Order: sequence, then structure tokens, then C-alpha cells
Amino acid sequence: MTTVKEGQDGWMTTVRESQDGRMTTVRESQDGRMTTVRESQDGRMTTVRESQDGRMTTVSDGQDGRMTTVRESQDGQMTTVRESQDGRMTTVRESQDGRMTRVREGQDGRMTTVRDGQDGWMTTVRECQDGWMTTVRECQDGWMTTVRDGQDGWMTTVRESQ
Repeated sequence: MTTVKEGQDGWMTTVRESQDGRMTTVRESQDGRMTTVRESQDGRMTTVRESQDGRMTTVSDGQDGRMTTVRESQDGQMTTVRESQDGRMTTVRESQDGRMTRVREGQDGRMTTVRDGQDGWMTTVRECQDGWMTTVRECQDGWMTTVRDGQDGWMTTVRESQ
């Protein structure tokens, strides 16, 4: 069964139901917005929305039950969240002001965070499986601070100025 309805305002709605009972819906409006929802045979759902202002949102739920979301906006901000089959999560956000934040958690339980801001500050935090924790912060004025706390309880701090 295929249904097409076009209204006075330029909206167009299409609904198609196929032999396997799945449904596909597409709506395109006068302002250039486009929304697509597709549900496939395995029960998964994919949604794509693209609007006139350049924002684009994609949500894909694949056969393995994982979810990928990508959103890109007109102001240059980009956010990506991906959850993979092993249950790990990767997040990347980059904004117009040059700040960049990354969080990655790997299969071995390691977690890495990197933030690089417009002012030249850089912060890195890495925590690994053996309980070691390393923190590094470096700022634009030449100051550098390093803190390392190892398995043996030792802590080292280094500060160097310009």
C-alpha cells in the first residue's frame, strides 16, 4: 500500500507499507526540511532529518542494537556519539571557537579525555586498566603542570614557567 498526500502548504507525506509489514514515511516541507523514517525487516529504525539552516541529524540503529548519532549545525559545532558493538562509547565535539573535546573509552577500559581550547590550554586525562592515572595541563603562558599518580602511590608535580 502506498499513500501520497500533498497539502496546500507544500507539505508532502508518503507512507509505504510493504509486504513484510514494514513502513517507510517521508515528509518534505516547503521550507526544505526533510524527514525520513525507515523501519527495516529486522525491526531497526533509521531517522534522517535535514533542515534549511544546515543542521543535519542522523540516528541509525543497526542490526547489532548499537546507535550512531551525528549532528552538525550551521555554527560549525559538530557532535558525534558512536556506541559500538563492544559497548564502548566515543564522543567528539568541535565548536566554532576552536575548542575541541574528545572522550574515548576503549575495549580495555581505558578512558582518554582531550580538551584543546582557543586560549591554548590543553588538558589530557588518561586512566588505564592498571590503576595508573596521568594528568597533563599546558597553558599558553608557558606554564606546564604534570601530575602522575602511579600504582605505587607516588605523585610527581612539575611546574615550569616561561
